[in-house]
Amino acid sequence: MRPAPLSSLLSWGLLRPRPDRDPRGALREREVDEIAWLLLRHKVTHIALARIRQAVAEDGQDAPRLRELDREITRLTSRREEQFGTAGDVLAALRAAEPELPVQLMKGLAARKWYPAGLRRDVGDADLWVAEIDHGWRLAAALRGLGYTYESAELPWIKGDPHGRLFGQIRMLGPDGGSVSVDLHIGPYSVRYCGMLGFHRSGDLPPWSELVWEDNLCAVIVNAAGDCFIDAKTVNDLVVSLDQPLDFSYVAERIAEAELSGFLAALLDVVAAECSLGDEQSARLRALRGEQAAEPLGLAWAPEAAKRVDLVAEHADRAALRLTGDREQAAAISAAARAAYSAGKPYRLVRDRPGRGRLPELNPWTCVRLAPQELLRDLFGRPTADPFPVTGSDGLAAELELIRGGPGDLLRFRTEVFVPTTDYAFPVGLVDHPVKT
Repeated sequence: MRPAPLSSLLSWGLLRPRPDRDPRGALREREVDEIAWLLLRHKVTHIALARIRQAVAEDGQDAPRLRELDREITRLTSRREEQFGTAGDVLAALRAAEPELPVQLMKGLAARKWYPAGLRRDVGDADLWVAEIDHGWRLAAALRGLGYTYESAELPWIKGDPHGRLFGQIRMLGPDGGSVSVDLHIGPYSVRYCGMLGFHRSGDLPPWSELVWEDNLCAVIVNAAGDCFIDAKTVNDLVVSLDQPLDFSYVAERIAEAELSGFLAALLDVVAAECSLGDEQSARLRALRGEQAAEPLGLAWAPEAAKRVDLVAEHADRAALRLTGDREQAAAISAAARAAYSAGKPYRLVRDRPGRGRLPELNPWTCVRLAPQELLRDLFGRPTADPFPVTGSDGLAAELELIRGGPGDLLRFRTEVFVPTTDYAFPVGLVDHPVKT
């Protein structure tokens, strides 16, 4: 059987698909569960459901199969819908706890208002941005007060920018898995191995507003670039943005500073190929794209792991050269990026040895994960030993403390203690010994 064109299947979820696409013909050539997973992976289930239900109402030619697809998409997304349904209450509780904190809603929370009525944007997590590391940890503390926990599969992390300022991300899961997950983004947006994107127009906004459109458009673009995957959701974000008289030169400059112009070119080529655009939109697209060579990406069923490793390593070479100005160092950072993205990351308990447990130098290419000490003791089934042998301490931020001891270094925020790692190997002396509070 001839494979159904991917673009025809995805036209169920594109805001403005080309009129020559045949979504119904493609529907007959693939299994329903396969199509549903495709639309879920491309994060366009709400638009697809609206189109499917309209098609059933207008004519019954493919109604049984369309209803089956409707049921399967609904089944796949029901839990996520329930979780995101709590987002309003969670954000209200956070704002009540920290009303003056300069927090900005970003990515899906801000982009959903770009869409026309009746065609909702898929939103999974609640993404929030703050400029300062202290503000990020204060938000995390507020979430902890609401019963949230750190996600073991995606531990909090910190890096250092070229000026010595900390940035990072803290992902948190709701109590009992029933609430929306929250991603706290701190400082410049980190992309791939060592790219950085600054939100230069959103730093002085009122508390609890949204990133300006241009900054949020940059955020959704580099988020897709991090996955090395062009999804239909991001295509739609570009389409609705091209309707607006935005400062696209600013967007292009920010993306170029993150060394991602090639990804943007690939994304815009997909928009041009798959979407029906007006003359004004097309002119804006051409101006935004420029003459940059595109990364070898197009629409795909799913992310390709091997291609992602290659693209990340190539990007790390460019980004590191911009950061360091040193060709040899950039090549070494690129090689480290390839190794990091090629290997698995199992948690491991390792023996103490001199230097193993020390906090490394913080820079844009060294991602230091922070594992809650209590989580590690539970994971490895370790008993609580004598108190940690503290030999000194330093303040990394207002409430983030570096604690030195014989086995290595720990980090403490208020009463929570974290074991830093770059490779998920945890020295036993940093896991077993609690810090006196």
